Amino acid sequence: MQLNSMYKDVSRVVGKGGWRNVYAGKYEGKDVVLKRINFVHVILTSKYNNKKTYDKFRLEASIIENLKECQNVPHLLGYCGLDIVTEKLDDTLINEVKRIADQSDSVLRALQLSLDTARGLQCLDHIKYGPIVHGDLHAGQFLVDKHGTAYINDFDRSHPLSRSNVTGAPCPSMKEVAWYQSVPPHLSVNPIGESNATRDNSSSFVSHHKLTYYGKPTIFNPDIVNLGLVSEKSDIYNLAGVIYFIISGQDVPPFKTRDLVLKYGPIYGMDIVDLLMDMWEELPELRPSADEVALRLSALLENIGPDRSTKE
Repeated sequence: MQLNSMYKDVSRVVGKGGWRNVYAGKYEGKDVVLKRINFVHVILTSKYNNKKTYDKFRLEASIIENLKECQNVPHLLGYCGLDIVTEKLDDTLINEVKRIADQSDSVLRALQLSLDTARGLQCLDHIKYGPIVHGDLHAGQFLVDKHGTAYINDFDRSHPLSRSNVTGAPCPSMKEVAWYQSVPPHLSVNPIGESNATRDNSSSFVSHHKLTYYGKPTIFNPDIVNLGLVSEKSDIYNLAGVIYFIISGQDVPPFKTRDLVLKYGPIYGMDIVDLLMDMWEELPELRPSADEVALRLSALLENIGPDRSTKE
């Protein structure tokens, strides 16, 4: 009954998507978020697409349930039919980045938030029957609790990777993810160089395809464009954009160069420059794992002294 009254109250809507709505409210005295499949979507789409919608909805619930021990994933409170109920967190990562910009410990907070995002990916890598590819990673997919801890969120485009029967290593997948909808398939782009598209006013890779908006670093991913495959290392590439947003407060441009992040070396330590460039490697096998990213961010945090606790 509490859930029914929640989704009937339009004022409680905090998010809308193509196939589901998100509501905020209380359930058994707790602040919660309810995700419910949009009935209009169900009615207007084919039976095949309906099945896909239900399948990915159930998969998201299963992922959250299996990540209940992870400190950087919202806790699942219940799942039934068209509804997923999770704990409600206090704010978005985007707002938190704005808030900490002028704080006395802004550098420490930025590195801690970056570490939290990496730990969220670690959970996806180590989940039972994983790893899981998040598939739509950007700053808007992270929430923050009252203690300032960042949580990875929204697994509706996620999917598990199979493993090799011989080596046990995860196998890259061709399963559709968000990047397919965001990158023109004819473009082949070197992430640290120029697009092969001519860059005039009509066909500029940046202006024509509009791959960025505030708080959502470029979701272009070279694994889709150049290889046609995704893996857990695809999320690492996009996580670099999230970390860049946290330390700079700016969207990441589509072309990543060392000069882009070099100016943040004196503030956060030169290791942050090396880390981001490693995460932006064109070949996925050259990128660090989520475990390595978390380890290197932890080391950066430990090396920050009082003279570098805030930006100048």
